[in-house]
Amino acid sequence: MNWSYYNSNPKGFIIDDCVVRAIALGLSKDYYLVLQELTNYAIQNKLGMLIEYEKVFGGYLDEYGERITVGKIGRRKARVADLSNILDPDATYIVLVGSSNSTTHLTCIKSYEVLDTWDCRDEIVRSVWEVKDV
Repeated sequence: MNWSYYNSNPKGFIIDDCVVRAIALGLSKDYYLVLQELTNYAIQNKLGMLIEYEKVFGGYLDEYGERITVGKIGRRKARVADLSNILDPDATYIVLVGSSNSTTHLTCIKSYEVLDTWDCRDEIVRSVWEVKDV
């Protein structure tokens, strides 16, 4: 699995907007539209939290794709790089990485290519959504 630099932030900023960037890329949607839809989702569902929380973006993504369970690779938790042995090479995935005690990060994988502002292939996989054709 390869990594390529990709920043879908319309201003090219390198900021903590990975949730919006990954979802916009994965769903082939406009960055600002995704930002608005995530905010509306949180408000309409009275979640009382920002879009960076898994309860918000996870619920939103469940409407656009299917969560895939990724187990361990041997005795260790799966890393993003390990997904090349599991995922369909022609599909698009949005992947939540990080440990439950640390900062989380969303990234997008298309055709076995991790598209992000940094190389997160060594990060632990927490959740994976296979995006339906949009």
